Amino acid sequence: CPSCQGTRMKPFGVGTEKVEEATAELFPTARIARLDRDIAKKKGALESILAAFRSGDLNILVGTQMVAKGLDFPNVTLVGVVAADVSLNIPDFRSSERTFQLLSQVAGRAGRGAKPGEVVIQTFNPNHISVLTAQTHDFPAFFEALKTERRLVEYPPFVRLVNVVFSGESLPQVTEASDDAAKMISGVISKRSSVLGPASCPLERLNNRWRRHLLVKLAEDTSPRMVGEALVGFSPKGIQVNIDVDPYSLM
Repeated sequence: CPSCQGTRMKPFGVGTEKVEEATAELFPTARIARLDRDIAKKKGALESILAAFRSGDLNILVGTQMVAKGLDFPNVTLVGVVAADVSLNIPDFRSSERTFQLLSQVAGRAGRGAKPGEVVIQTFNPNHISVLTAQTHDFPAFFEALKTERRLVEYPPFVRLVNVVFSGESLPQVTEASDDAAKMISGVISKRSSVLGPASCPLERLNNRWRRHLLVKLAEDTSPRMVGEALVGFSPKGIQVNIDVDPYSLM
């Protein structure tokens, strides 16, 4: 552990079913329902559960992010966020931004009626800027902190990003293609731009295909077209190449 140098580690994960079971043990007389993607797939389940919760037939609703967005329940006075660090630890430069958005939305679910509300956030990083500013709905403070960080490490909006993803059934072929493409792109971009990688994608294997990517950081006044132009005619056998300009996710 980087904080305490401890070596006693164990896997940690939280699913909605596990949370529902733990909640039922803590509140055995409460009427509890779970709302996640699996439940929402069932015909009429989403509407039925939300209606029951709104009317008071349900006391506690356990759910994923879908219960945090756009729902208005005046009688909700307590909201809990379990393992808020999960979204902070996603290897994507927008992780703190998404965490702030989610926590702010969740916090807005409590105390919407006449009764005051309370929000409890479980986190290993209580002093993280996303957590601190979401607690107080202080968007300006979060924006300024994020802007300073992005400028320092040269990420949007201070540069343009192009994410080039390579996928194929053979890892050696994918590796070779990404290495070759990195050299081709590096040869045409300006000195004020740079290529990061190639490296394995956070989701390294998807639909039985290996995935690697490289990230091109372009100066603000540089057109991302040059990345595509550098790869014109580049079509290694068995390899799919996707070019994502201004990517919203790097997964």
